[in-house]
Amino acid sequence: MLYVTSRIDINQPVEKVFAFVVDVRRVREWQSDLIDAYVTPEGPVQAGTVYHYISEVLGQRRYSRMQVTMIDENRRLLLTSPSRISAVETAYHFEPVNGGTRLTMTTHVEGTFVPMAREMIERHTRDLLQARLERIRQLLEGTS
Repeated sequence: MLYVTSRIDINQPVEKVFAFVVDVRRVREWQSDLIDAYVTPEGPVQAGTVYHYISEVLGQRRYSRMQVTMIDENRRLLLTSPSRISAVETAYHFEPVNGGTRLTMTTHVEGTFVPMAREMIERHTRDLLQARLERIRQLLEGTS
């Protein structure tokens, strides 16, 4: 198993940060590898909502999906993606701090990893999470 956590403080209220993160129309702005994203069913995000992602990796399109398994408005969002190889779970925690928001992302990947591969995957995942958090902060604070 692999757990990676990254966090950032954003100078915006929790309600604004939460709304931005769950809005599928905005997700491509902070996940630069995505070509398209949509949810099913359409409407407000709730437990059972599925985010569908289309990305391009090495010239090939990849389709993935993450299902909302728990949502606590303005506090927590939990997404899971079952896979034949390994299950992935990503949690977003939203905490009010100093008039702004501390946003923490944790990714948990089930599976067994060869030590060298584990280190590479962990480093890549940490860098990816931090880049996404930084992009969210830039977009919401208007510093991009």
